[in-house]
Amino acid sequence: PDEPFSIDGHPFRDPKSGAWYLFFAKDFLDQRVGTALAVVRLGDDMISTVGPVQTVLRAIADWQIYERDRTMYNQVFDAWHTVEGAFVVPRDGRYYCFYSGGNWQTPGYGVGFAVSDTVMGPYQDTANLEGPTVLKTIPGKLIGPGHNSLILGPDGQTWFNVYHSWNPERTKRQMCLDPIEWTADGPRTVNPARGEKTVTLPLKASGESFSLFNGENLDGWHVDVPEFDKNPDARNPFIVRDGNLVSLGTPNGHVITDAVYQNYRLEVEYRFPGKPGNCGVLVHASTPRTLYAMFPKSIEVQMMHRNAGDFWCIGEDITVPDMVKRRGPEDKWGILGGNRRILNLTDDSEKPLGEWNTMVIECVGDEVKVWVNGDLVNHGTKCTTSKGQIALQAEGSEVEFRKLLMTPIAQLSE
Repeated sequence: PDEPFSIDGHPFRDPKSGAWYLFFAKDFLDQRVGTALAVVRLGDDMISTVGPVQTVLRAIADWQIYERDRTMYNQVFDAWHTVEGAFVVPRDGRYYCFYSGGNWQTPGYGVGFAVSDTVMGPYQDTANLEGPTVLKTIPGKLIGPGHNSLILGPDGQTWFNVYHSWNPERTKRQMCLDPIEWTADGPRTVNPARGEKTVTLPLKASGESFSLFNGENLDGWHVDVPEFDKNPDARNPFIVRDGNLVSLGTPNGHVITDAVYQNYRLEVEYRFPGKPGNCGVLVHASTPRTLYAMFPKSIEVQMMHRNAGDFWCIGEDITVPDMVKRRGPEDKWGILGGNRRILNLTDDSEKPLGEWNTMVIECVGDEVKVWVNGDLVNHGTKCTTSKGQIALQAEGSEVEFRKLLMTPIAQLSE
């Protein structure tokens, strides 16, 4: 197209009409100033255009800022945004426009998406206001992933995300390939990471149970241990031993799923092999290091010996019956300070030290329900969040996990 600047051309054939279109990025000097997406219909010769250029998607959030105080077009802009790398996929009668946002040189770069009922738009992006949801940096696994394309897998039904990510030294960008899962909240990349991996097709059907832990390594998880910030050679408190995921207890931190989950049953089998102590399963985890520069924003389901099933509020909140009795005076409640603990219902459901316990956590909508060895130990409602990552703690004591089984569900068990 006849534009002062254009980049990242993506030709797309509309399966509804058979017509060809060119999606590309161009500069806009109003609103959120910067590079954003446009589309124009292509002529039959595939090099001329037909009709006017139409805007597809403009920047909507600060995470899409490329650079502040950037000089462009003989003036200085407070913030220059970048939304680029369009790739369109038709699905269920709609058009999904994948894009990359931010600065490709930084860890903030990532992939979002917008949706339209017509090929030329308007496209709506409501899922990526807080950051990229399709693909983003995962410490230890991906740095600044983006500029993706989608290809259909050999099973004819699974889409794969093809993208680049920086190597650990950030000296070159490397191609990566991971499957896409189409969720109720939009497309998500499944267990994204650099390096070799095996993917079994087709992916598991909705409602089918699957293990969060493969028994061999921490694929699908990443570690957040603040001690590593000042001592990169500190020991990793999360290891695999004899087919179990083991939290060594120190240094303190968390191992966190790469993926976000909602509406599920999580079955956890664990034990304290030596001394009794503290640990927990964090559900609906999101913002890292929200509390004490350590704990991610979440609801903790306590595993501390003789206290299994307590709720601890970490930047999120939840309600249970008999709140004053189980949490204390209302004016003392808090989510980052004050009384964050909500007592469980039994305190005597755990097996003797060294034996395996089974904790079942069900999260559906704004409810969280917990059983320990078959006993109902907690049931919270009005949770301030309904989805997030799963995290396991290293909090002083060694804990072994031999089962982490996830099952999508639509309603809570009785």
